[in-house]
Amino acid sequence: MTKTKLHLGCGHNKMEGYVNIDIDPRCEPDIVTDLSKGIPFEDGSVDEIFSDNFVEHIEDFESFFKEMHRVLKPKGIVKTFVPYQTQPASILYNHCHRFNYCYIYYYFTLHQSEFELMDIKFNFLEKYKTGVVKVFLWFYFLIPRIIASKSPSTYEWFLKYRYPASKLEFTLRKNEASE
Repeated sequence: MTKTKLHLGCGHNKMEGYVNIDIDPRCEPDIVTDLSKGIPFEDGSVDEIFSDNFVEHIEDFESFFKEMHRVLKPKGIVKTFVPYQTQPASILYNHCHRFNYCYIYYYFTLHQSEFELMDIKFNFLEKYKTGVVKVFLWFYFLIPRIIASKSPSTYEWFLKYRYPASKLEFTLRKNEASE
């Protein structure tokens, strides 16, 4: 049985094995649609949803996550990357939201019950693929990475501007109790 996996807001970074969806036809996605108006799939028909630098563009964050919940199968997974709040990209004119660990943690653990928050990770080095710079930065960010993984709130209170993360990665699973 083939799994249905969506890549929302794919842009030019199409992923193999995913249905790539974007509003811009110049990107040549599999489906061209405005996702802020809904995801064009049946209820409970999707196994996994992936997005990278997309969710921050959606004005109605809460309704959009309810829409993702609608199309996901039971125990379906959402994996999302968003710019961390200290990144200059997080304040672009077309970004409706700025994300930090506490916002994501409290929203998905206290505010809503549609999803179970599986994991949140800080990403420090995603823009550096290889080379001497990446090796240097790996050591430079070693202590902040350890602190961020052990005590995210300490990182956010004391270190986020000195050692800024580039992205937050969070993984959600459709909560069975919300069926």
